[in-house]
Amino acid sequence: MRYIQTRFSKTNAKLKTLFLAAGLFSTTASAGGIDGEWKATIQTDNDKILPIVLHFDQDNDKWTGVLDSPSQNAYGIEMSSLDISGNNISFEIEDLQISYEGAYNPVVELMFGSFTQGKSQTLNFRKINTAKPDNRPQIPTGPYPYTVEEVSFKSTITNNIISGTLTKPNSRIKATAILISGSGPQDRDETAFGHKAFAVIADDLTRQGYAVLRYDERGIGDSTGSFSTATTEDFANDTSAIVDYLNSRNDLPKGKTGLIGHSEGG
Repeated sequence: MRYIQTRFSKTNAKLKTLFLAAGLFSTTASAGGIDGEWKATIQTDNDKILPIVLHFDQDNDKWTGVLDSPSQNAYGIEMSSLDISGNNISFEIEDLQISYEGAYNPVVELMFGSFTQGKSQTLNFRKINTAKPDNRPQIPTGPYPYTVEEVSFKSTITNNIISGTLTKPNSRIKATAILISGSGPQDRDETAFGHKAFAVIADDLTRQGYAVLRYDERGIGDSTGSFSTATTEDFANDTSAIVDYLNSRNDLPKGKTGLIGHSEGG
C-alpha cells in the first residue's frame, strides 16, 4: 500500500482537476451485495472518458474501501471514512475532497447516489462481475518476433494527438496496414469483454511481414480530441493524418499503406 500511496501522491493534483471537471455516468454490471467492485465512468471537459472503480470489503463487522482510477495509474486510494448501514452507503476521501452518499438497490444491482467534489452531481455505480475472466490464449504476449513501438504524433489536419502501437517485422516489410475500429469509443486493441481483437490481428499480420498501426480513437486512451462530438468525417480525417504520418517515416515502404476496418471504420 505504501507504493500505491506514494504513486498516488504524484497524481493527486491531476485527479482533483479531472474529478472537478467531470460529468458522470454509469457502466458495467453483475450480482452480489455491497462488498466487491463497483464501476462508473467520468467524462472530462475535454471528453476524456475515465473509468472509476470502487472496492468494498467486509471483515466481520468492519468495512474498508478504496478507489481506483486505472487510466491514471492511480490505485488503492483509501477512503478516509466509510459508513454502510443496511443499503445506505457514504464515504469520504479527504485528500481529494471527495464525498459520496448513496443507496444500494439489490434488485437491479445499482448504487444510486450523489458525488461531491466542489459541487454535487448524480453518480450511479454498477456492480462489476468479478468472476474468473475467460481464458483468451489467442491474445499475444511477448517476447515478440518483431518490433513493437509506441507512437504519438500530432494530426496534420486537426492538431489532435493520435497515439497508438506500431508493430514492424524485423525482416523486409511488405506493406503497412492501419486498423480502423467500428462505431463507439474504442482503444487501440479494440478491447471488448477481455478480448483484444486488434492486438490479435496486428500480431498475425506482423508475423506475415506487414507493419501494422492500431490506435486509440480521439478522446480515448492517449489520444486527444473529442469523441462525443466527432463526426464520421472527423474520424476519416484522423485516418488521413495517420496515412500522412506513416508515409513520412523512412522505415516503412512508401505508397504501400492499406486500411482494414469494419462497421463505421469500413
